[in-house]
Amino acid sequence: MFKTETYHQSVDVQSKSAASAIHYELVTTEAEFDQLKKPWNRLAIDNNLHVFQTFEWNRIWWKHFGSGGQLRIFVLYNNTSVTAIAPLFLDHFYLMGKPVYSTLRMIGSWTFRTSNGALLGKKAYSDYLQFLIAPGYESAFYSGLMAYLRDESSADELRIDEMPESEVCYQHLMAFLERSEYRFIQEDDSSSPVMLPENDWETYLKSRKPKERNNIRRHLKKGIRGDKQRFQLQSLKQNESAEPAIQNFIELHQQQWIDRGMPGTFAEQTMYDFFTEISTHLHRKGWIEIHWAKPLRQRPGNVPIAYNIILSFRNKKYLYQRAMDTRSDQYKQAPGNALLMVNLQQAIKAQYIFDFLRDEHEYKIRLSHRVFQNKRIHIHNDTPLRVTRQYLAHNMAILTRRIHLERIRRKHIMKQSGFPKNILLYIRHLQGRLKSTKSEYV
Repeated sequence: MFKTETYHQSVDVQSKSAASAIHYELVTTEAEFDQLKKPWNRLAIDNNLHVFQTFEWNRIWWKHFGSGGQLRIFVLYNNTSVTAIAPLFLDHFYLMGKPVYSTLRMIGSWTFRTSNGALLGKKAYSDYLQFLIAPGYESAFYSGLMAYLRDESSADELRIDEMPESEVCYQHLMAFLERSEYRFIQEDDSSSPVMLPENDWETYLKSRKPKERNNIRRHLKKGIRGDKQRFQLQSLKQNESAEPAIQNFIELHQQQWIDRGMPGTFAEQTMYDFFTEISTHLHRKGWIEIHWAKPLRQRPGNVPIAYNIILSFRNKKYLYQRAMDTRSDQYKQAPGNALLMVNLQQAIKAQYIFDFLRDEHEYKIRLSHRVFQNKRIHIHNDTPLRVTRQYLAHNMAILTRRIHLERIRRKHIMKQSGFPKNILLYIRHLQGRLKSTKSEYV
């Protein structure tokens, strides 16, 4: 139990006293978490937030990645109505079995540790993270949240990853912090290229450079009817089971990374389990689309050679995952590009925003209208010692992750062939990564 500021007075956040309409509660158990489903999704939908702010995404993420932390969901009420939610958890960094630093993080962020070890990479596992706040309650919400951070003696900082700079949530938070006494640091995080709605497909094509316009048309013809068609494009219907398509996708995705000498995202069991459950669950809700391309000419074993998995929520579509069969004799015909152009055309026809999500790959930049920046914000529970501990813990956590990832890579490469060939393969793999500007698979 803690005390925090309201508009007019301090109130006990565990009670719902009629003396004050505005009060706060702290959710620390999964049973309480589950009771928030309806108001949580109402806030996400009413404020036109991303699919990553839905209850389903956060709850399934917590099930698979949250076992190393402690729930600290901060909820603002007006009487009995939920008006804001900060989906947080307390994440501990351990050294020699003892916690040396604790961070309040957003559910969906990366963590110091999970029940089965460090996660691959060093990015949040949700592309956008932000608070859910009904309009008009921003001041009360941030006042209460910062007071909780001050009173939560076990938290050394509040860290917010992947907060979209373009969203009002970020703008209100920055305005509050700049006029407050709290020490904070903000840095650039990931960025996402986005295709904005156009009047029609031809208007979109005219907005592209001539060379790109010709490439789009050429790839599109390979996926639609006509003498240039090379692939048949199919989509999973909502009344069909998603499991077979998801498993086929994972196998294809893993194959293309294994061929590059990398373990792949789904080599990590936690990520495999999360992706399988979130994709299956969102498919049942109609929030995910699974598209694939096959060679046009039927033949024995004719299977998909390209997949696009697209999240679809409200007026937005997100290019969540892609996979291509790089071993196929049709690979040079770019089945993935044909599939993507059809998906873009469908999004424009429906007047959807099409978000390519993180990482500024060249093809994403060429196809998008704008690139939106995400921010990473550290709000310190202010003492110089805590700031120093935060720096050391963060860098040691990254080092731990890199060691864990290297073990997975080495194990994967070493089992491909017998000794001593496997040693030579691993050495060549290390040499190739040292020459590359992107030496870490994320």
